[in-house]
Amino acid sequence: MVVFKVTIKASIENFKLLKMLICMLKALTSRLEIVRIAILKSKIRMEEKLPKRKYNRLFDYDYSQEGAYFVTICTLGKKHLLGEVITNVGAAFCRPHIKLSKTGEIVKREIQKLSSVYDEIKVDKYVIMPNHIHLLISNREMWCGRQNAAPTLSRIIGQFKRVVAMKSEKQIWQKSFHDHIVRDEKDYFKIWEYIDTNCDKWNEDVYNNL
Repeated sequence: MVVFKVTIKASIENFKLLKMLICMLKALTSRLEIVRIAILKSKIRMEEKLPKRKYNRLFDYDYSQEGAYFVTICTLGKKHLLGEVITNVGAAFCRPHIKLSKTGEIVKREIQKLSSVYDEIKVDKYVIMPNHIHLLISNREMWCGRQNAAPTLSRIIGQFKRVVAMKSEKQIWQKSFHDHIVRDEKDYFKIWEYIDTNCDKWNEDVYNNL
């Protein structure tokens, strides 16, 4: 009889202990859920503060149609891989100019080939700077008897970047490129002049000292 009472007492104590452990577990689970929600909210706030990647091209614009485009392509990490601007020219009539590196010479040759590789386009003006290039491209949308649609700007620039990287035997370009759709004749000549005087204004260039 005594043993039976001790057994019952022990069972009651074990039950109380189990009940207490269950309560503690529920409390811990509740706190963990609160912490999880707090972390999730903090992550969402951080993501909202992060700068959003801007898309460089218009989704609803047909880049294979006739028009003119101002294209800028930067080197990987904006490193000065294409040459250096010579500003101390030693003569009043000499303008600052770019002294191209071996990679810069490859870029120059491939730019000059673009109009022959793609009958639909013409590079009206270009400049090679130490860490970027500017191109003023006219898309003439000439079919030349071909059945295929005119190439898009992304396809042309993508192929150009791949060829330069292959011939340089290294990756030199940053991802994507920036383009501006030329609106009218005034816009066209403003861009033409900007490219023409790019070396002159290298010290003020936004791409300098990056």
